[in-house]
Amino acid sequence: MAAVLEKAQRQVMGGHSMPNAGYLFSDQLVTATELNRHVGNVLDKALSKPVTITRNDQHFALLRREYVAQLSALSNQVSIYLEAMRAIRSLLSGKELNENHLYRWLYAYEADDLALMQDELIEAIADVVHDDDLEAVEGVIYEWYESAIAAKSEALDAAFEAESKPIPLTAPSNNQEMVEV
Repeated sequence: MAAVLEKAQRQVMGGHSMPNAGYLFSDQLVTATELNRHVGNVLDKALSKPVTITRNDQHFALLRREYVAQLSALSNQVSIYLEAMRAIRSLLSGKELNENHLYRWLYAYEADDLALMQDELIEAIADVVHDDDLEAVEGVIYEWYESAIAAKSEALDAAFEAESKPIPLTAPSNNQEMVEV
């Protein structure tokens, strides 16, 4: 996650180097009065790094919207990842998921498939953290969910059991017709 924060900070803050995640709040402190008097100056500072605005015993962070959006998306992907991994771990350890659990569809898979899904989720969360692909985890889960629906479908079973009949092929034509664009 630190890599995403650093990368996001460089991208969103116009290439300016910012502190590591451990130093996220080593930013400049500005009082509310100072903000009122020097709005433009404070906003200029917020372009390159977070600014903390203090009022009485309260603290507010002033960040660029794009940076907050990336942090929010990252948080969302991590939450989805953790919930999916917990569900998979529960199934692999023999625990039951309750009737209305979001990941109840995982029962469509056997243990080896669940292990493969775990591996894909680990790769996806690494993509989220390192490559700034903020939808990788959701993408993996969506693909596995769609596959679970297909696996439980009677139509799919019927299609696999159906006897295939060969279809005769015709010889290609030597006539080349001009196609108008």
